[in-house]
Amino acid sequence: MQPILNLEVLDLSSNLLNNNDLTYLKGFSSLKSLNIGGNQLEGSIDIRDGERSLNLTNLEVLYLGNNFFNNNLLAQLSGLFNLKSLYMYNNQLKGSINIKVLNNLTRLKMLDLSDNKIESLQSPHDGERPLNLTNLEELNLDSNSFTNRLLAQLSGFSNLKSLKIGSNQLKGSINIKELLDSLSNLEELDISQNEVKEFVPIKNKENGSLGKLKIATLDNVFTGGTTSLIQLLETFSSVKTLYLRQNHFNDTFSTQEELVLDSSSLNNNILQSIGVLASLKILSLNGCGLSGTLPTKGWCDLRKFEVLDLSENALEGTLPSCLAN
Repeated sequence: MQPILNLEVLDLSSNLLNNNDLTYLKGFSSLKSLNIGGNQLEGSIDIRDGERSLNLTNLEVLYLGNNFFNNNLLAQLSGLFNLKSLYMYNNQLKGSINIKVLNNLTRLKMLDLSDNKIESLQSPHDGERPLNLTNLEELNLDSNSFTNRLLAQLSGFSNLKSLKIGSNQLKGSINIKELLDSLSNLEELDISQNEVKEFVPIKNKENGSLGKLKIATLDNVFTGGTTSLIQLLETFSSVKTLYLRQNHFNDTFSTQEELVLDSSSLNNNILQSIGVLASLKILSLNGCGLSGTLPTKGWCDLRKFEVLDLSENALEGTLPSCLAN
């Protein structure tokens, strides 16, 4: 295959490519985006600049998802100095990942390692060069085997804005302060599909560092019906959007603008106390097992109300007249 010298985008995803086929990419040095996801690539490949390796050092976006790559591949990516987005979801990464081998990727903004079997991220030891992924803004670790120890291993991602750690093995009590100290720029957090029973609250809210958090997704986390979520959420003064679908709790809420509780197990108390949600603009209670009539008390206090979804419940009667104004 003769290289097209000025080619910048190449998509070879969802084919039957194996490792030997990649040798044909040698010489495509102008590539900025390469998608070889969904093939039969396995183990590791050498795409660094060198005599026998592929010269793809201008790559900015690299898709490697849905293959059979193992942990050794990470070290082979260290020469891609211009890389900004790296997708390695659904491969055979497992156990402890030496994230330090990516230290040369100082421009990396997006890293997707979801749908693997990773258990931990190796942190630099005392005296070693610290983690240098300071430009990383999005980290997706969904659907792995991380435990609560992960929170302490995120200390090198100081500029992270979006963190997804859903569908892992986080359990019991989560020390939220441990997460806050290292992720002061976090805007979005997804911790869905874990088995968290409680979050250790911040005793002094002024010392917390989650002031930039805007979106929190906690779907299917509190299923035992014993968790008091409201005490934690009160410490997140900047949280505007909460996703709490498929949970089971009895708390009421107070300061959010958007509240999505679809398919959660709720009692009618939330309807009785709706007036405390003075800042609410959007409320979705689809399929929450609510029954009876809507109480008139409180609804007229929702001066900013814009969207209401009460579908797939057993409610009857009429809506409060003030909702028509």
